[in-house]
Amino acid sequence: MKRKVLSIIVFAISITFFHFGFSQMKDAVDWSVRFSKPTGSNGKPKVGDTLELSFQASIKPGYHIYSSIPPKKDANMPTELVIEKISGIAMLGKMSESGKSHSEYDEVFETDVKWFDKKVTFIQKFRITKPEILLSGFLDFQVCDTMTCVPGKKEISYTLKALPNLSNDSITTPIDSGTQASEIVESDEIKKDSEISSKPLQKTNKSDQKDEGFFWFLITAFLGGLLALFTPCVFPMIPMTVSFFTKQSKTKGEAIRKAFIYTASIVIIYTLLGVLVSATVGAGKLNEWSTSATFNIIFFLVCIIFSISFFGMFEITLPSSLVNKMDKASDRGGLIGIFFMAFTLTLVSFSCTGPIIGTLLVEAASGSYLRPAAGMAAYSFAFAIPFGVFAAFPGWMHGLPKSGGWLNSVKVVLGFLELALALKFLSIADLTYEWGILDREVYLICWIIIFVMLGFYLLGKIKLPHDSDLHYISVPRFFLAMISFAFSFYMVMGVFGHPVKMLSGLIPSISEDQKIWFSMYGGNGNESKGEGKTNCEEYGNRKYSESLHAPHNLCAFFDYNEGLEYAKKVKKPILIDFTGKGCVNCRKMEDYVWIDPRVLKSLKEDYVLISLYVDLKRELPENEKFTAKSGKKIRTVGDIWANLQEERFKTNSQPQYVVLNTSEEVLSMPVGYDKDVNKFIEFLSEGLKNFKNNPD
Repeated sequence: MKRKVLSIIVFAISITFFHFGFSQMKDAVDWSVRFSKPTGSNGKPKVGDTLELSFQASIKPGYHIYSSIPPKKDANMPTELVIEKISGIAMLGKMSESGKSHSEYDEVFETDVKWFDKKVTFIQKFRITKPEILLSGFLDFQVCDTMTCVPGKKEISYTLKALPNLSNDSITTPIDSGTQASEIVESDEIKKDSEISSKPLQKTNKSDQKDEGFFWFLITAFLGGLLALFTPCVFPMIPMTVSFFTKQSKTKGEAIRKAFIYTASIVIIYTLLGVLVSATVGAGKLNEWSTSATFNIIFFLVCIIFSISFFGMFEITLPSSLVNKMDKASDRGGLIGIFFMAFTLTLVSFSCTGPIIGTLLVEAASGSYLRPAAGMAAYSFAFAIPFGVFAAFPGWMHGLPKSGGWLNSVKVVLGFLELALALKFLSIADLTYEWGILDREVYLICWIIIFVMLGFYLLGKIKLPHDSDLHYISVPRFFLAMISFAFSFYMVMGVFGHPVKMLSGLIPSISEDQKIWFSMYGGNGNESKGEGKTNCEEYGNRKYSESLHAPHNLCAFFDYNEGLEYAKKVKKPILIDFTGKGCVNCRKMEDYVWIDPRVLKSLKEDYVLISLYVDLKRELPENEKFTAKSGKKIRTVGDIWANLQEERFKTNSQPQYVVLNTSEEVLSMPVGYDKDVNKFIEFLSEGLKNFKNNPD
């Protein structure tokens, strides 16, 4: 029985962390790549000829890769050719494949899937349109065994020269990769929002879209686990649990082993929760929910309820029947008993840890599907460390502070923080639906009041239920009170227009009226560079400009087709800014990168800026609503831009910046969140340089 349970635990650990290993699986496929004229063709390639790019795969036994034909439109598992840079040639039709395939029912996608396990060749045809040929990108695929799939890619880069074709029938117009060879994409006329220009943009490498905030997310999750330890529900359990293991064990080694299993069980339970969220909901859905009014209002109310509970008005607990069942199961002894002891701890401590866990899962919505699992792993690791450490060194427990009223004070402080966090969720709903309830000034005033009251509480001027009498102010409380008051005074400056970069992305952006007022009365040195009110008269009457405004007095279009037509008129490159009202990293990029004088100068003088808000919930007229190729229903303005980003660039993360010429060709590799100013300047410079060589 012990071996069986241990096998289950090892299996659970392997499933939990499969995202971070198995890189050797990529070597299970040997690729042979060829880019040339079709077999049987003679002579050097010339304009109008057809070239074939072939990927021949030899797959080792026990592994397989998927077909290039997805089982469903919304599946992201097929083998796919991703083009990063292309000129002088155009794609003809879709990628074909040949080889002995297999097909079987897949429970995940609820349909039959096609895959190859020995050999397969993928072929993409191109038509030469110019003598100078440039092609770079990669084949995106997955290597799978019976349990696991690992992503991989085969990169390509070609620079060729073709002979000019002097005949009249040479083809020089690019052809859509999704059309037949005889179908040439035309029509540059202005279309309504639901009929955005049909010319396909080049796909980007979504693996290169770095989640720069991932490291700090893990640090936050780890700190959340440490913070959860110092709550009344958890802290007293540390000496009790360690004492149980030491008394029930005959040797110190046995106590350490049991404590280790107990610690590992805690990590497994919480991490599997993150895996479950990723598997059942998915990052895309979480990202969609993160800007939903319903979702954010629910979390606003949940945070309010938790904060009231932390203040001592009532206690939130899980059903006693569930806790009793887990507690009874823990009496079995052995590995199963230890595992259910860990499960009982997670249930009993829910009233203190629930808000922290819920917050981490919501924050995970802004990133990849790895974030919920990785966040829970980091949280649970910090949460479980003391149980293992103090079991190995029980003498160290004498250095722990005794349980007492200070634990309730920690809980009350968490209540104040939950109250502040609740306003963040309400603000996102307010911004995306343009209600105008919680603007920057009101938001900051609410936070100022919360943190001033927190300061008074720490000084003992406010007493709540379950608080012990405070005979003196300890040094840590005194310094925490000072920090709380200092933070409050810092936010006062934001009420009067100061940028308060520390809160970038957490608070609403400064309004146009506030920009004007602050500029008239001295400004902060940054806004004065914009010379007061933004003058965008040359852009004409732009859609959505009555409620949307670019930062730092920049002029921007908020509709793709309007910006494209203007770029053609002034003959400038386009910078698409996929952003969102509730996007924290977008605001950080604007406050830390866009504010740089060199970046501002380039954005103002060199580019036509098009800011597309993917979370704008403004309802479309009935005649403009439609269903996208993926099956997603497009009902709002934000849906249009989110669908545009997903279909053309195969990503749904914000921010994302894309440089195009007036023919909608990508001029430099799109970038995401990265606060390195020099990298962003290089990105803009490369786009501008390539535009001069290929303006249309």
